[in-house]
Amino acid sequence: MNEDLQKRIEAHEQHSLRRAELTKLARTHKCGLCDGSLSVAWSAERRCYVLACKCGHLPEDAPLTKLKGLQQLWKEGVPMHPSIENAFEKREGGE
Repeated sequence: MNEDLQKRIEAHEQHSLRRAELTKLARTHKCGLCDGSLSVAWSAERRCYVLACKCGHLPEDAPLTKLKGLQQLWKEGVPMHPSIENAFEKREGGE
């Protein structure tokens, strides 16, 4: 196989892995400065994928805040669909 082609394939695989990792972070975190949602974007300047806040912050410039899961929200008393509440109550050993 051509050496140049092999390098391009390896670069593509690395970009795909990085994009998958960033996508997971974008789903589970928010911007720590403005509480904005995150997305994955291509940076032509850096030639790689980066996380970006809807307000334009880059997470390198701002801390990330982990989003609360459904169970955490339920424990804090946030109203939810009864089927979800029942499932959590069963797990917790309730009714």
